[in-house]
Amino acid sequence: MNFKSLILAASLLPFTSVMAGADVLASQSAGLTPEAAFGTMGRNPHTKKVASAPAQKVASLANARVNGVMMYDNDKDVTTTGVYAYTLTAPVARKQVAPMPRVNITGDAVMTGGKIYTFVSSIEYGMVNSANYYVYDAASGAKLSQTSMGYDLATVYNHRATSSAIDPVSGVVYCSSFEYDADQKLLYPTLKTWDLTNNTKTTVARMAGSLIVMAADRQGNLYGITASSSTTSVDGGYLMKINKADGTLTKVGDTGVRPYYDQSAVIDATGKTMYWFANDQKENSNVYAVNLETAEATLIGATPNGDEVVAAWLVDQATADGAPSAASDLAVTFANGALTGTVGFGVPSLSYSGEALSGKVNYTVKANDAVVASGIAQAGATVSVPATVAKDGNYEFVVTLTNGAGVSPEASVKAFVGNDTPLAVTDLTFANAEKKNTLTWTKPSGTVNGGYMADENLTYNVTRYPGAVSVATGLEATTFQEDYTDDLLQSVYYTVAPVNAGHVGEEAKSNVIVLGSYLQPPYSEDFTDATSPSLYTIVDANADKNTWYYSVKSMKYRASYSKAADDWLILPAMQLKGGYSYELGFDLYGTNARYTNIVEVKMGDAPTAEAMTTAIGESISSSATSAAPTKAKLNVMPKADGVKYIGIHIISAKSQGTATIDNISLASGVSALAPDTVTDLKATAGAKGALSAQLSFCKPVKASNGQPLSSAISKVEVYRNDALIATLTDAEALSASPIVYNDVLETAGKYEYGVKAYNAEGESDMAKVAVYVGEDAPATPLNVAFTDREDGTGTLTWNLNPVGLNGGYVNEANVVYQVLASDGTVVATDVKATSCEVQLDANAEQKATTYKVKAALAGGKYGTATESNMQLVGKPYAVPYQESFAGAATTTNPWTKTVLVGKNSDVSWSARADQSSDEDGGSADMGAYVNGAMARWESPKIDLSNVSNPVLSMYVLMPTGNMKFTAQVQTGYGEWTDLTTVEEAAEWTRVEIPLTGYAAKNVRLGLLGECVKSYNFIYVDNVEIKSQAATGVTDIDAPATSVRYFNLQGVEVKNPESGSFVIKVEQKNGARKATKMFVK
Repeated sequence: MNFKSLILAASLLPFTSVMAGADVLASQSAGLTPEAAFGTMGRNPHTKKVASAPAQKVASLANARVNGVMMYDNDKDVTTTGVYAYTLTAPVARKQVAPMPRVNITGDAVMTGGKIYTFVSSIEYGMVNSANYYVYDAASGAKLSQTSMGYDLATVYNHRATSSAIDPVSGVVYCSSFEYDADQKLLYPTLKTWDLTNNTKTTVARMAGSLIVMAADRQGNLYGITASSSTTSVDGGYLMKINKADGTLTKVGDTGVRPYYDQSAVIDATGKTMYWFANDQKENSNVYAVNLETAEATLIGATPNGDEVVAAWLVDQATADGAPSAASDLAVTFANGALTGTVGFGVPSLSYSGEALSGKVNYTVKANDAVVASGIAQAGATVSVPATVAKDGNYEFVVTLTNGAGVSPEASVKAFVGNDTPLAVTDLTFANAEKKNTLTWTKPSGTVNGGYMADENLTYNVTRYPGAVSVATGLEATTFQEDYTDDLLQSVYYTVAPVNAGHVGEEAKSNVIVLGSYLQPPYSEDFTDATSPSLYTIVDANADKNTWYYSVKSMKYRASYSKAADDWLILPAMQLKGGYSYELGFDLYGTNARYTNIVEVKMGDAPTAEAMTTAIGESISSSATSAAPTKAKLNVMPKADGVKYIGIHIISAKSQGTATIDNISLASGVSALAPDTVTDLKATAGAKGALSAQLSFCKPVKASNGQPLSSAISKVEVYRNDALIATLTDAEALSASPIVYNDVLETAGKYEYGVKAYNAEGESDMAKVAVYVGEDAPATPLNVAFTDREDGTGTLTWNLNPVGLNGGYVNEANVVYQVLASDGTVVATDVKATSCEVQLDANAEQKATTYKVKAALAGGKYGTATESNMQLVGKPYAVPYQESFAGAATTTNPWTKTVLVGKNSDVSWSARADQSSDEDGGSADMGAYVNGAMARWESPKIDLSNVSNPVLSMYVLMPTGNMKFTAQVQTGYGEWTDLTTVEEAAEWTRVEIPLTGYAAKNVRLGLLGECVKSYNFIYVDNVEIKSQAATGVTDIDAPATSVRYFNLQGVEVKNPESGSFVIKVEQKNGARKATKMFVK
């Protein structure tokens, strides 16, 4: 999005305040803060070499055009940004060349070779949000590429620039950029070159200040205008000549314009004038002609709409010098909606190059690319010719002129021709009185495109809602009336659409009036229509101003922080019959499962809280959320016929968030004497995939009110997928218990059956059951197990799921399997067995490996995969084994984390640089953030099969306590065995454990951490396995449980002296812990 360069305004480069009186800008050599450093964003150097600048025609000023990217104007409409062509005479005009919606291009941009190059970055609070080089097609505006420069602050600052320009002689792109001093956090203005191909900026030399625009003349001389440091500074706006070799800035003079925001400039072919698209400190946007010898800036005119133009370039229109200039004073006239009118224009008296033009000139007039007029006129003549277009619409009329020398530039004007679409009517009012609905409105004030509209052509179409009933078309008056006698309660409104000579305008919607007296079930309301709540009554019974309201297509109640809920949502009036049961349904949910919302439902004769006297069912308590709402179902049973009101009463405690009611329904009434639903309904599929199903059920013996039936069951209807397939009326069949019905089917599939029972008083609710009939596709395989034999081969085994994908029968003989590697590569397909051999690389680096197995019917589509267990495939590490996590990285891999208690986000295990026992910049680090969380970091596999007396040692540190560490071991993917547990280690503590009982090729170590109190840490370092040495501390012969002390040379000390360092060795149950300590 293009905001008025808020990023840029916040980062304008402060130019030295001595600028006004100095030729050398020495003050910025001290460096600038990033906040003070950016006034415009920069472009990048291109190193393509050419022998000389390409030829360029010299157009008269009236014919000259400059293209640039308009990336902001006063409309602030991000859909209209793009490449525009601008004139260089007053009034400055623009025409879109290529749309670039939502483009973000800064002053750091250039156009060359038909492509626009730019670098755009966003930095907030010293953090890089984004930093990308972009390339766009200058003709179409399409983005061609985007390259990220990452998120390193220094790197991004070194890529940023405020302006750029191409040297047409060498093809090198120069830019006013920066060098960033990360230590001082200062930026130094720097002249750089920009390699457009490789997205690099290379320093040429530091400059005395930053430049808001840069441009080069035809000889390769480089000029720039200094950036302002604030909206009140006078240091910006000085024209400088730039030494491309050493970055020296030589002042030409003061333009008198104080620039701000992104902008750009070009130098004409004479090399004497810079055309500057300037935005100044007062937010004026003007085009200036800057004299390159004196720096005098002459105002040409304001840009059309406060435009911010970047990446400006001169357009070579390829027009011959002697060809006519563009036609002038182009105007079109089409009166009273006519499709025939006149096009008028002036034939120029000057050629494209500004020389006198004489003789005959041919002209062609086009409307949307169709020729509508042509002819011959004299140079300097005024022409008016008739033109006819095919139909009403927007047109661009284009005039071109030709003579013997060539074709002129195009002159164009846009206009709407013919009858236009009217704007919407206004003041639409709906009233109801004496069973008549009356509408009045005011005719449209104009048309959508400014085209023609006559009162005599205007008619109106009127539609009534709900139901979208067309009640009038072609109506000429601005009033409408109709009789309305419907007693059905509903929210009524109208729309009126104006029509002008067949062009239908936008509908206007009237006010809503609730008409009618009551509704009749069945009724449902999903609140999609915003007018639907108008039929409901809301009662704030406790007057706390927290009550029901309409939002997001539902009804909501926002809880008070001080009072319990006491608020009614009363349904529209319903005409109900006594002795009938109506099922009321609605969804209820809250904003969070922590909250509990309670509602009760009552019924009364009026829409007031006081009238709600008949309780309906029990109160409903819900802690559900929108992901799985509580589906409330209640039976409403009025005792007598009449109009009734049903109220949903929320009675939750205070501070229970926001409750939502949605999808309210009231089913058709069922007589209380009608049968209850059938019972024990079962559906059994035909054996071994047979295309048949058997239904069994028991007819009801009670009425829906729970009392014995007052009349016998007269018939039973059977439905399949909601279609009636059988009616059972035979007395003998109906007397069976259970009743059995056999259904024969033509195709396999899932079928839903329904059964309803009837007696003289009515019908029961439908009981439903579903069953899959026929041969089913297999479900996902079970018990997929992978075993690495550690000899370069492995095996996979699995079991067929006995239940089909849809719960049906599976013919094992028709099932095939597909085996895939974890990356999705197919290892084997159409496997008939429930096992598969796989080839492995036993000498490769270890890799966590799993396989997946899918099942299908032969020739069918494979279903969802089941993944196997993980094993480490590859060569085990030999002893001696060491992992010191140097440089905050593992050197033996892979290490894998397994969370035993809690969520994955509750605990972390990784190599980090926070602590190190051996000063190598890293250790294993467990961070725990939730009480009770437990996770293990598991080593790669290690070969102990031929090691005598292996000993494991490591250093443990728990500086803040509240953690527990256990060293574990696993052989052959078996159970993990505890070796030793450390509960206190305020300093680095060495732990040593013999592994003599764990001789195997596949041994893994486990670092198990448990969080006693959240936000504490365990560090483990220098994990080693060695053969036990014969001397030193590790060769101590000690009892099962003992504490002994040794000096730093390994000699045992019976009574350590005060003021000395010793090694304290604790041995318990075969495990040793050695701690270096100071004796006080």
